[in-house]
Amino acid sequence: MKVSLLAVLGFICSLLLIRAVYAGAADEKITFPNDENGNVLRELQKKNVDFSAPHKIQFFSVFRTEEMADIVAKEYLKDNFPNEKIGVIETRPAQKGGMELELVVKMLLTHENITGFETRLAERVSKQDGYLDGWGVLVKP
Repeated sequence: MKVSLLAVLGFICSLLLIRAVYAGAADEKITFPNDENGNVLRELQKKNVDFSAPHKIQFFSVFRTEEMADIVAKEYLKDNFPNEKIGVIETRPAQKGGMELELVVKMLLTHENITGFETRLAERVSKQDGYLDGWGVLVKP
């Protein structure tokens, strides 16, 4: 099989162009809305967190009683959303009193994903007279 020098050079140029495009995309800063979640995401961006890979994001809510927390926990046990891979559903006594529910969801770290999950969680939590108590993500230093 004979390969022309021109074909080889064309292939090499294509690879270099693709590499340059991906390198440029990695260097671009993502812009986030000016809200609480956007502020946290900007701080994570300053720490060079990889936004292209899924992360285990912890969502916390607090209820007056264990029964109320368990109702919401059981709702999430029944769910099966393909974009929301819930790995941990745990209740424990909250530091401020009452019961804390922790949900750990593996998803891309985007403003849309976090805000969307928080919105759906808030709907369920409010029906049990609870409140959201923030979210977090463990990142490697």
